[in-house]
Amino acid sequence: MGPARWESVKLQFRPLYVVLVAALLVVSLSAGARAANPRVAATVPAAGDGAVDPGLGEIRVTFDQAMDPASVSFVTLGSGFPQVTGQPYWVDDTTIALPVRLEPDTGYWLLVNSPSFQGFRNRSGEPAVPRLLAFWTAGGEHSEEPGDAERERNQRAYEQVVELMTIFYSYKDRLGIDWAERLAGALEWLLSSRNDLMFGVRLVEVLAPAMDAHLAVGVAGPDGNVVTLPTRWAMAPANYNLQAVLAKLTNVKQWSSAVVSGEAGDIGYVLIGGWVPDADVAIEAVAAMSHKAAIIVGVRPNSGGDERIAQRVAGCFTDEAVDYALSLTLDPETLEFTRLETRTFQPNPACGPYAGEVVVLTGPQVMSSNEAFLLMLRAVGATLIGAPSFGSSGNPQPCQLANGLVLYVPQWQALDLDGRLVEGNGVTPDIVLDVAPDRFASADPVFDAAVALVSRQERD
Repeated sequence: MGPARWESVKLQFRPLYVVLVAALLVVSLSAGARAANPRVAATVPAAGDGAVDPGLGEIRVTFDQAMDPASVSFVTLGSGFPQVTGQPYWVDDTTIALPVRLEPDTGYWLLVNSPSFQGFRNRSGEPAVPRLLAFWTAGGEHSEEPGDAERERNQRAYEQVVELMTIFYSYKDRLGIDWAERLAGALEWLLSSRNDLMFGVRLVEVLAPAMDAHLAVGVAGPDGNVVTLPTRWAMAPANYNLQAVLAKLTNVKQWSSAVVSGEAGDIGYVLIGGWVPDADVAIEAVAAMSHKAAIIVGVRPNSGGDERIAQRVAGCFTDEAVDYALSLTLDPETLEFTRLETRTFQPNPACGPYAGEVVVLTGPQVMSSNEAFLLMLRAVGATLIGAPSFGSSGNPQPCQLANGLVLYVPQWQALDLDGRLVEGNGVTPDIVLDVAPDRFASADPVFDAAVALVSRQERD
């Protein structure tokens, strides 16, 4: 018995594009007045269902609160999106229906919202947390129950997952979830998966309560590409307007896809969009600003990457080794996360030490190794300004499962030097700015506040 057919699905998250999006209505609120982000409470078909009636004429999504009917975002990952036969319509203030035509013995998937497309919003304007909906229709040879060999592979993979989640997952106890019990309750559902992709989709559903953007499942598609399915889609509002920033700069230079610099009088500005390989040129950008009285480092769009690159850039601002964070790792004897390690970065003579004022622009899209960068620059005396970071840092490691899947499992607990957990808390800036979203439409109040701060310090 072969794997279920997937209508030439391109198993990649990029590019994502919207199939159906109405005009987006954004309600401006201050940060303190925002309502909780809506979540998908139920779907028809259910996520991971392997025997959906191909005669089903519509997909229904129910949210946990009343929604704004003005816009929707059903998002496709390429192909594999069901054929749409009509406009989506709201059944009531929480449930939307998408008319479709399904084929027998076929797999489908779509996203309800995505990190890039957030048409589904509540009546306060807050976007719904993205949710993957994947299912398979009945009918045909591929819809049969898995054979003994497939169940045995699934059993071995299940046992590996139990071990990883109950012993090696660094945040196994953070939310008080009994992972052994939860996985046991889903045992038959997982074992009955007819193919690796179905097992992976179902496993994501089982692990979703972890609310951990770094806990993810990797599956190989029919074309050999690997898709990473996170248990939490990292979604956060943008507290920046980069075009408004660039409009106020002179001598703007794009060093790479990740790094841009410019000048505002005697203030240098360096934007680092991600800790990717070509972000290393930020070292040169900082060195080019060494004559400036102050440097503003912008990392608000940066969701992480290689922490070693971040360390090399942070090394531009010190002439000695600097402790910046703590990590709790697994004690091999007790199998508990009690082994405390100190994370340190070294000075970088290629660009430093820079001796002027340093201000770092931060916000809710900052996560993972970029949160570590915030801690690095705080440790050398920089001022952090903006909004708290996302709060997700776990050093995930790929773990190969017996059925071909990869489970990415966080392997440490990241702490600041005061012992405060980064996961779920983030890094709070020294100067917190509560800025209404509509103020970023034509300006960047965070950048403006940083310039004013530096200018005031220079006068003093």
